[in-house]
Amino acid sequence: MKSLKMAGHDGVHLTSGDGAVRDCYPVLAVYIADYPEQCLVCCTRYMQCCPKCTAVVSEFGKHAVTSWKRRKQKETLRTMCHASKLPTQVAREEVLKEAGFTSVTKPFWEILPHANIHDTISPDILHQLIQGMIKHLIEWVTTLVSSSELDARLKRLPEAHGVHHFTNGISGLSQISGPERKEMCKQLLGCLVGKVNHHALCASRTLFDFLHIAQYETHSDEMLVYLKDALAQFHKDKNIFIEESARTLPNFNFLKLHMLEHYVPDIKSISTTDNSNTEFSEWLHIDYAKHAYDATNKKDNYIEQMTRWLDRSEKVSLFDLRTRWHLNKIPPPPRTRSRQPRKLPPGPSFPKNPTEPYVTFAILSSNYHAPLFARALCSFIATHCCTSDKERATVRRRNHDSLALPFNWVEVWHCASFAVGNVQIDSAKALITAITVNPECGKDNAGRFDTVLVNTGDAEPTGITGLRVARVRVLFRIPSQFNDALFNAHHVSAPEQLAFVEWFTEPKSRDRDHQMYTVTQKRKKPVIAVIE
Repeated sequence: MKSLKMAGHDGVHLTSGDGAVRDCYPVLAVYIADYPEQCLVCCTRYMQCCPKCTAVVSEFGKHAVTSWKRRKQKETLRTMCHASKLPTQVAREEVLKEAGFTSVTKPFWEILPHANIHDTISPDILHQLIQGMIKHLIEWVTTLVSSSELDARLKRLPEAHGVHHFTNGISGLSQISGPERKEMCKQLLGCLVGKVNHHALCASRTLFDFLHIAQYETHSDEMLVYLKDALAQFHKDKNIFIEESARTLPNFNFLKLHMLEHYVPDIKSISTTDNSNTEFSEWLHIDYAKHAYDATNKKDNYIEQMTRWLDRSEKVSLFDLRTRWHLNKIPPPPRTRSRQPRKLPPGPSFPKNPTEPYVTFAILSSNYHAPLFARALCSFIATHCCTSDKERATVRRRNHDSLALPFNWVEVWHCASFAVGNVQIDSAKALITAITVNPECGKDNAGRFDTVLVNTGDAEPTGITGLRVARVRVLFRIPSQFNDALFNAHHVSAPEQLAFVEWFTEPKSRDRDHQMYTVTQKRKKPVIAVIE
């Protein structure tokens, strides 16, 4: 650590990515670790006290206690120094135990300049939330709902792009990974509606809110207020899990819940949580532990063999990089991200050729569940040929059953993709999502017809205002040979791909407890339309 001490005091010359050499002072600012390592680094007692503040185990279930004080490195060193001068081991242990420290004579951070080891401990989304509080919450709500009912509800959820479908439920899963728990978080709240009381539902929702907001790539003061309010509301409703015997212990005195108290000040002082999540460092276990161990004989001195294997693997990688550089096979570096807002492609993107180039209206009625397809298409064509809003409003009120179409088939696609902008960072890469409209996929070939949010014309960048939910039954295009008769004769441009949809009811207000919108669909007399 002497080199870090000298660099922090005197500074070192570092070359940045743009080639400029700057005088820098590297200091210990963030220490990424899980809780056992945090205790070792901060010299605090395992499962007895917080490594960042003066809270003890009996206070871990409380919220915003004013007596909690942030630990300071100078005070920690002063306590250790005082204990080391006591004459007996019993006296030293008593002083350290009262302060919450272990017996460490010379911690490595003692000589580091401008350091406070307690403040460097960063939020850990993976172990504290995803594999911590969310894991406990899933166990509690499973007890309330029953594992069989929760599994049945998860099985009944329709498949959707970007959402994992638990075909056999979750009760039979073992050694659940972080990504799997993230997928559970997307679906769990909806499965609780109608099966748990409003306190349990509100507690679940606020913990999911906390997890979601804590992972934002950027934060404002307003967002941090939402984060703080979500935690406060969870503490207000959490006792329902004890009252309903979902949690067997009579309290919530565990550290993973207490560490959420430090998220707001840590985000302000350190940065957003995506910079310090142990989920990224966990991947090193695969290369440095699992793959290295598999390369050994799994007997004596396997650690030495692992070290030798890692050293040789690194040398081979460097030699391969040198060889590709010599052969001019190294790809160019990625382009620097522009700060200008990205221009998203207008509308959905379709494959170049249709999935089914010839599908009759009769097949659409039987296989795609679109018996009113022709009527909706006639209404769309009549409206599309209008030149003014007033004329369109008049045409929409008419009955178009008498309008004869010169064709009885269309070109059909079974998928389409959309580019959705990042609502936090305008220059960030767009999220690509997709919809599937296939009558022969899914379980037992029952078909899959995804739902979408349709912009009715006045949607905002965030929120649900101006959006409406629709189920897509057909993605199609009118045969091009009929465009002249239908559109060009009326001096309007022919549309490209279209969608036949069934509308859900418009979302009105959010529920008080789960804060979700409720929409329904008329099964007997669906509200249909053809949209661009």
